[in-house]
Amino acid sequence: AGTTAKQAIATLRTSEGTNVASHIISLTGRFGQDQPQEWEILARQGQEYALYIVDGKAVQSFSKVRPKTKTPVKLAMNAIKIDSSSAFRIADKEAKKISVGFESLSYDLKPRRDSSAPVWIVSLADSRGSTVGQIHIASDSGGILRTNWDRVQLNRPALRNAPSTGATRGILADRRGSTQTGTAADGI
Repeated sequence: AGTTAKQAIATLRTSEGTNVASHIISLTGRFGQDQPQEWEILARQGQEYALYIVDGKAVQSFSKVRPKTKTPVKLAMNAIKIDSSSAFRIADKEAKKISVGFESLSYDLKPRRDSSAPVWIVSLADSRGSTVGQIHIASDSGGILRTNWDRVQLNRPALRNAPSTGATRGILADRRGSTQTGTAADGI
């Protein structure tokens, strides 16, 4: 039982005010089962940028940072209809379809280059922390924009017939190859 992205944003808004919450550039949550315990929220604060570490109850830390891009785009908050809890259900369903097991998920919510709705990038990891798949989900509709699955996972006979009750736990993978679906038009 972790913290959803919406809970983290609400906590930031309560602690720091609506001005900071309306200038969010990205959200990152790592090692969720199904939701992470805390979120990293990058926001513009005047002419500077701040990184907040937020759980469901309080802002745990704050630091000034330099973003990776020169002019980061803020998230279109009104276009975010799908929370991280819904992103989990979508990712879990997709993994079950192809019998890929995972132990934890990491979430990134980022703006798209074409300035439409932000996108959830959900990375699924095995018990060693190796990525076994990644799903890009539109935050406005829940539509899947792109998937990228570890080819070794897909070719394992045991996985093709694995039971799909919840997130299949403890299946290991190595990173010799991957397969990807999607289009360059998804703008990520």
